[in-house]
Amino acid sequence: MRKLYLHILFLFLVISSSYYTQTASNPSVNSYATVVNNPTSNAFYAQITGGKSFTNSCCGQQGGSSKKIVVTYESLNLTLTSQLITELKNSTSTYSDGGTAPNLLSFNGGLNVGDVVNVYMVYLNDNENRRSNYGEIEFEGEILSVGMDWQHTLWFSGINNPNLGTSDYPRWSYANSANKSKKFEDRKFEPNTYSSGSFQNAWDNQNTSKDWFQCVAANGSICSPSGGSYNGNAVKKFRLGCSNGTKGDFFRIITTTGCQEPTGSGSIGNPQNNCGSFNPSTITNTSSSSGGSGGTATYFWQYSTSSSSGPWTTIGSSNNSTYDPSTISQTTWYRRGYYRCNSSAAVYTDAVEMTVGSNPTDAGSIGNPQSSCNSFDPQPITNTSSPIGGTNLTYLWEYSINSASGSWTTIAPPTGNTVSIPEEVIMTNTDDGFEYDGQNGTYASGIANIRLGNRSGSGYGDTWGGMRFTTVPIPQGATINSAILSVTPYGTSTNPTQVRLKIYEIYAEAVDNSTTFSNADNNIRNRSATSAQVDWDISSWVNGTNTSVDFSSVIQEIVNRPGWSTNNAINILIKDDGSTTGAHINIYQNSGSSATPKLNVTYTTSSPHSSTYDPSTITQTTWYRR
Repeated sequence: MRKLYLHILFLFLVISSSYYTQTASNPSVNSYATVVNNPTSNAFYAQITGGKSFTNSCCGQQGGSSKKIVVTYESLNLTLTSQLITELKNSTSTYSDGGTAPNLLSFNGGLNVGDVVNVYMVYLNDNENRRSNYGEIEFEGEILSVGMDWQHTLWFSGINNPNLGTSDYPRWSYANSANKSKKFEDRKFEPNTYSSGSFQNAWDNQNTSKDWFQCVAANGSICSPSGGSYNGNAVKKFRLGCSNGTKGDFFRIITTTGCQEPTGSGSIGNPQNNCGSFNPSTITNTSSSSGGSGGTATYFWQYSTSSSSGPWTTIGSSNNSTYDPSTISQTTWYRRGYYRCNSSAAVYTDAVEMTVGSNPTDAGSIGNPQSSCNSFDPQPITNTSSPIGGTNLTYLWEYSINSASGSWTTIAPPTGNTVSIPEEVIMTNTDDGFEYDGQNGTYASGIANIRLGNRSGSGYGDTWGGMRFTTVPIPQGATINSAILSVTPYGTSTNPTQVRLKIYEIYAEAVDNSTTFSNADNNIRNRSATSAQVDWDISSWVNGTNTSVDFSSVIQEIVNRPGWSTNNAINILIKDDGSTTGAHINIYQNSGSSATPKLNVTYTTSSPHSSTYDPSTITQTTWYRR
């Protein structure tokens, strides 16, 4: 008996675990439904054969020996555009009849441009009555829309299931050519009253005489879309109770994506300091948080008065990518958190420090007065006692040639070292790209070269190019001595010496920490530009390394920004500025080789005064104070 008990317990655990392995591609189903993500060819064709057949292709995916309801994912993590939303309703020519389909049923806001969704086909394609023993599917995401008309379940251009293609979707034009269009249009459920696809209350009432379907909340309540729209509980389940002959009952279900936490925290900037209490200006968003899907994208802010590592206190009502602190009276660190599903899984930026300093109560004293009968170079003035009190002290030295009481002239701090940064190279495929004036899109991935200049022909014209260098180790406020871009030709260029970089007017994106490029429309040209811009007129072009003109002023403008920090990213942007029509150069993009574009910069930093000072040669009596 003990042995039998153990076997029964093991079987129970196995059955239970199968239910909890629900994923986006494998929704949970009851015993009258099945998931098939690699369907047979002609997947969504009906089972019409013989003299009544209206296509040469037959037949599509069925529900196996038990004749189950089938669910097949068509697209996962699909970003909706206005075109895709139109296609989900009306499909496209040849697949549909070109008419206007009924509206999709809408749940909790329905479909909107920019939404990231999963798309599924749910269908009964067997000669079977499932009005009593209905199929039930529970999705990982929440149902946003249901398509129940024959036009709602045809091909659309956003399909990304690799096992599906255009040949898996039947075409109305084929049926119409065979004078069978009306049979084709019967590939939908058959309620008591269809009413041109306007939702009827009887549609989601379970019965055995007519087809029905239900959209169900997690708590089991039925979510009826009054007037075609429902707002209320999260809709998670779809039930299908149809009786099918051979023409098929097809539905399309569109859901949110399952909730995935973000992977990138982004970064924040604009550290500040002040002597005494002050009201800091807004902490900036230097790069946005990234990754994750579903849930609700949520920012929140925390502060610490102890250190950059905490402990941390959460600030209420701070759900924004930037934050404007209130007045502080002690040094305070701020960081930003970001999550989609659960705050306990949030990712955090590095902290930004707001430093509250204080002046010393005593300046201390200096020594080593000296004299000479002629001009001389004095020995260093010494620190005989250090200042008392204060924090984050900065020394200031002044001189006077009039008297010990002034007037006083400030002595500039000493010049620091000149530094050449390690050569910066482009690191990833989306950190460079180009776009044409005659097109909206950007070539930022899957390309071998960047084209700069002008390309003749319709839809081309002048180009914009972009190159992103991700960790530029220049301190904020450093003096830029030189900035040079090195590029290598790719393939054949056309009239390169007629390229006017004037052709290329070199500038940079006017942000503290630039972001990578994408294939979005006008992704390069729409970025904000620096005021500083430099012309690069190409006078010679060789097969090896070609170097740009010096564009120190462009880099200087970036590192002078208050929010700039060492190792931030810089986007170098290049646009045509008068090249001969058709004149352009092709250069390697992120190639993973020595041909990758490179950035070389030298800079000089100033060093602060110390507690001592070494005067230069003097020709008259001079007084110094600290």
